[in-house]
Amino acid sequence: MYGEASQTTPLSRNTTLQDLIRSYEARYRFSISFITSLISDHQEVFSWQSGMVRPAASLMKLFVLGALAEKIASGNCDMRQKLTVHAFVGGSGLLKYVGAPIALTLEELVHFMLAYSDNSATNRLIELITLNRVNEFINKIGARNTKTIVPMMPTKVHGLKDYNYTTADDIL
Repeated sequence: MYGEASQTTPLSRNTTLQDLIRSYEARYRFSISFITSLISDHQEVFSWQSGMVRPAASLMKLFVLGALAEKIASGNCDMRQKLTVHAFVGGSGLLKYVGAPIALTLEELVHFMLAYSDNSATNRLIELITLNRVNEFINKIGARNTKTIVPMMPTKVHGLKDYNYTTADDIL
């Protein structure tokens, strides 16, 4: 009996996991999307609504980083280059507490963007590389259901347009 109870097939584990997710979504009135994969061979292990388009929030920072890496690789900018952050926005991060213009290197801005999820640093990097360049990078890597439309923590004017979106499949 002990051996039988511990032996489950991948299908029964997935069904159990799907039932658990459905119960939590119903109980807490939320919806999630995710996908798990073995990186070595891109074999999907389990996914849940992974193709559903959702607001991207800080996940857009991955695409900003990719577009910046391309710009650096092409020789069009240097990580030691200094940029001044003039605009500060809310959300995560530390720069919003500075409140006065501050000059930081690209390396420092990337560090703030990734280590502290800093939206002001991200927006300054977007100003440098442009939203169009970020979207070109997104298209180049084949993320078909992802688009960056506005900076992080957009103003009401920006926010009325639309919002950045992606899917778990595109993030993977």
